[in-house]
Amino acid sequence: MINLLNLLKRYLKDCWAQMLIIVIFTVGQAYTQTSLPGYLHKIMNQGVAKGDMSYIIRIGATMLVMTVTMGICMVVAGYFSAYVTAKFTTRIRADIFKKTQSFSDLDYQNFSKESLLSRATSDTTHMQMVVLNMLRSAMRVPFLAIFVFVRCVQMDAPLSLILGGSFVLGALLVRRANVLSMPKFMELQRRKDRVGTLMNEKLTGARAIRAFSRQEYEIEKLTEANRQVLEKAIDANRAINLITPLVQVIMNLVVVMILMIGPVQMRSGLISLSGLIVYIQYSIQLAAGISTVMMIVNALPSCEVSAARIREVLDYRSKDVGPAQPWTMKAPKGEIRFRDVSFGYSGADEMVLKEIDLTIPAGKTTAIVGATGSGKSTLLKLIPQFYGTQFSGSILIDGVDTKQMSPHDLRDLISYAPQKAVVFSGTVESNLRMAKPDAAPEDIKKACDMAMVTEFLEAKKAGPEFELVQGGGNLSGGQRQRISIARAFMKDAPIYLLDDTFSALDLKTDAAVRAAMYRELAGRTIVVVAQRISTIMSADQIVVLDKGRIIATGTHKELLSSCGVYREIYETQVSQNGKGAA
Repeated sequence: MINLLNLLKRYLKDCWAQMLIIVIFTVGQAYTQTSLPGYLHKIMNQGVAKGDMSYIIRIGATMLVMTVTMGICMVVAGYFSAYVTAKFTTRIRADIFKKTQSFSDLDYQNFSKESLLSRATSDTTHMQMVVLNMLRSAMRVPFLAIFVFVRCVQMDAPLSLILGGSFVLGALLVRRANVLSMPKFMELQRRKDRVGTLMNEKLTGARAIRAFSRQEYEIEKLTEANRQVLEKAIDANRAINLITPLVQVIMNLVVVMILMIGPVQMRSGLISLSGLIVYIQYSIQLAAGISTVMMIVNALPSCEVSAARIREVLDYRSKDVGPAQPWTMKAPKGEIRFRDVSFGYSGADEMVLKEIDLTIPAGKTTAIVGATGSGKSTLLKLIPQFYGTQFSGSILIDGVDTKQMSPHDLRDLISYAPQKAVVFSGTVESNLRMAKPDAAPEDIKKACDMAMVTEFLEAKKAGPEFELVQGGGNLSGGQRQRISIARAFMKDAPIYLLDDTFSALDLKTDAAVRAAMYRELAGRTIVVVAQRISTIMSADQIVVLDKGRIIATGTHKELLSSCGVYREIYETQVSQNGKGAA
């Protein structure tokens, strides 16, 4: 319960007024509920026994008022319980999202996409239901037990020991079951995450699976993962599910013992027949309350696991991504300088980038080229701190070390188009406004024209308001890439980073987009990662990477004559007659 209580304290500390209302009306509900059998005892002893009809009516009216009061207490406590739990989970989901937005790419290696989604949805919903039931139902049981026990002691102290003993025994059994089942529920959640990962993998890779006729294999693989979840679920719930009937048996034995001892007490004059009947009613009330608690207790181990998983995200110490203090750069020019930069992924045997020394001039276009796996995209992602500051050496923008800048201020200087085009559901316009929320219609049209988005929109007889499905599923790969490029062009920044964003474009479109880029973004620092030599031939500076090291820099003509690796890449892309790149 430590993790759950920690989250409750963290997110409900300003809800003390609502919590106080819940407690007050819950106490009122418990008091009125336990008062009703006492009034029944009075009716039987004084009204029925003496034939006093007026007394019976008067006490009956009082019981009616108490019943209505109990109903009002239930409604008010239930309303505020729902309000508090909804606020609780809403804040948790918001903080999980906010936390993940601060993660670097290295941090995402510790949490899979499916696991984060599961924690933000199913885990929080699970906690919400348990906390709601705790506030609405379980909170009433301790007060109910106190009132019942006090009233029973007043009626017959020896019989009350039976109730007290059964309550303590039930609590010990529940505690033991929770301790035994907690690790099993933790493993169950890990296996559920595994199923989520596999399911996402199979859905996103459905075409490849069908293309190679591997449906049966993948079905068996997912079935095995589901079977492991089933086995662990049965194992985890076994101890918990045994507790409920065991506690029920104990409470039923309590009633049996009362029925056995009660007549002896009656013969001794310690309790009356009506008192014994009322005593049994109290026992039934307590048993019903404990049954309610048991349903919640059964869910507590898995709820505690959910709370632990959520705290794992919320309390995760992100990789260092620079200081939080603001840094204002006046009139940035956009010069980027790498000083002895080396970088490797966590757990990797060797560095991805090694001793990089490079100056990217302000207002010029620099291209980065190299074989697959040479570190081109990694080099580009180090500039906006996508991998945090977990690299050796320094990266400076206009002479300022990026490690001294907050990620927000640093990225304000940069417009970025990723290697894999990302398109969000909505319209083309809403996707472009991510880069510039206050963009005028003319700005949107200009970016669409530059990236040749207007061309395919006109073919669809649509404009920037064209609706896009999730992931841009109603567009081709090249069209998605053009929207990604247009979004980068929308932002007015001194530095533009384009990570192999021309790969899905045909040569004609590639040339048109590049011509518009050079024309409209003249004087800006542009860094382009590309595979095609034709895309970067006109760059002011070309950097050649090989196995994480810079082996040459220069213009296209200079590198053709001086760099064997660059010349080899070029020759593999040109046609036999030497006309253009393939």
